[in-house]
Amino acid sequence: MEEKFNSVAELIINPVDFTEFYPTRNGYNSEKSICMLHHFYAWKGCNDGMRAFEIAKKKYRDIRLIMFGAHIKKVRVDYDYYYRPWGDKLREIYNSCDIFLCPSWREGFGLPSAEAMACKCALVTTDHGGSRDYAYHEKTALVSAPKNAKLLAENLIRLLGDEELLKTIAENGYEYVRRYTWDKAVDKMEKIFREELQKN
Repeated sequence: MEEKFNSVAELIINPVDFTEFYPTRNGYNSEKSICMLHHFYAWKGCNDGMRAFEIAKKKYRDIRLIMFGAHIKKVRVDYDYYYRPWGDKLREIYNSCDIFLCPSWREGFGLPSAEAMACKCALVTTDHGGSRDYAYHEKTALVSAPKNAKLLAENLIRLLGDEELLKTIAENGYEYVRRYTWDKAVDKMEKIFREELQKN
C-alpha cells in the first residue's frame, strides 16, 4: 500500500479457528496420504499438484491422493474426493492425511494450508505470496516456485522418503501457525479502530 498508493496500512493475518482445526491423529500413515484442495481456477494449480503426485507415485506406489472442494469434477488421476466437507469432516480429512499439498500460483493467504498445519499435516507448497506468512522453507514447510510440478514433486518425494523430516516439518508448522488466533486478530482490529477514533 505504501509503495503503490502512498497509504499506510495495518496487516491483520488471517486467523485459524483452533476450535475446529486441531490434531486428533495418533501418528502418521505407513502408506502416506496426500491432501489437496480441488478447484476449477487454473491459478489454483490443481493440474500442477496432480502432476506432482503422479511423479511421486512412480517412486512411492502406495501413496494416496485425497482431494476436497466445492465442485464435482472427475480427473484422470486416481483419488478420493470429498464434496464440500465442513467442520468435523474437514478436520477428519486433514487428520487422516500426512502431507498437505498446495500448488497455487497466487493466494492472498491460503487458509486450507494453515488449517492442515493446525492438524499437524506437513506442508508442501508453492511460494504463492500468502504462504510467506507461515511457510518457511526447511522449517515449517517445503517451498518451491509456482507453476513447476517437478519441483513440487521433488519436495513431496523428500518427505515421503524421510519420516523424521516429515514429522519435524509438521510439528514446526503446527507450533508456528498456532500464533494466528481469532483473539489476536480481533484485539488488533479493535486497537486500530480505537486509535483512529481518537484522532477525530
